[in-house]
Amino acid sequence: MEPDEALTNPLLGMLTPVPAVGRGVCRVCHRAARPGYDRCESCLRTMNQVAHPVELVVPISLFQSGDSLWNLLRGYKDSPDPIVRRRQSNRLAAILARFLRLHADCIHRAGGGEWDLVTVVPPSKVREEPQPLLAVLARVGSAREQAQVTLERVAKPGHRRASEDAYSATVQIAGRRVLLVDDTLTSGAALQSAASALAAAGGIVAAAVVIGRVIDVEFSSGDRAMWNSCSRQGFSFGRCCLQ
Repeated sequence: MEPDEALTNPLLGMLTPVPAVGRGVCRVCHRAARPGYDRCESCLRTMNQVAHPVELVVPISLFQSGDSLWNLLRGYKDSPDPIVRRRQSNRLAAILARFLRLHADCIHRAGGGEWDLVTVVPPSKVREEPQPLLAVLARVGSAREQAQVTLERVAKPGHRRASEDAYSATVQIAGRRVLLVDDTLTSGAALQSAASALAAAGGIVAAAVVIGRVIDVEFSSGDRAMWNSCSRQGFSFGRCCLQ
C-alpha cells in the first residue's frame, strides 16, 4: 500500500465524486450549469472579467458548507491548535499526492503538456506564517521540488468578481508551465484572478487543481440535483472528472 493510501483510505467517506463534463455540468468548474449553457453563471462572469482565464479546472471532490471536508479545509489553516493544523495538513497532502499520482498524466494530456512549476492561489487572510497550502504541497512528493510562491495579493477579489489587479507576480515565470493549486473553489473569482496574473507575467497556466468544489444546494435546483446524485456514489481515487 502506498503511504498516501494509508492516510486517505479512512477519508473516503468525506469525499464526493465530481461529475465529468456533460449536459448540465459546467465545462470549467464542474458544478451545475443552466440548460443550454456549457458554463455555470459564476464561470461565465468571472472568466469574462480577466484577460487570461484558466479553462482546465480539476476539482478532486465536491463538498457542502459544514460537512467533514469543509471542516478539514478550514481546520488545516484556521484551527487554534497547531497539532490539529498539522494533522489536517498531512491529510490534505495525502489527498493531493494520491490524486496527482493517479491523474497527473491525464491532466497533462488535457492541458497540453507537463508543468514544471506548482504554485498556489494566495490565501484570503494575511498570515505571518508561510502560506498554509504551500506547506501542504511541501509534503506532496511529486510537487515538492516544483512548489514555489509566485504571487502576492494586492487586493482581495470579491465574490464572483475576478480582477486583473488582485495579484501580482513576485518571481520570473515567463515561459514556465504552471499548475495552479487551491484548496477551495466557490465562485472562481480568486482562482481566475490568480491564473490571469500568472499568464500576464508570461507563465503558461496548464491547469488548476482544487481540493474541494463547494456546492450550495439552495442556490439552484441543478446544484441540488447534482449533489443528490453525486453524494449517492462512492468516491474512488481511481476516477477523476476528466474521465
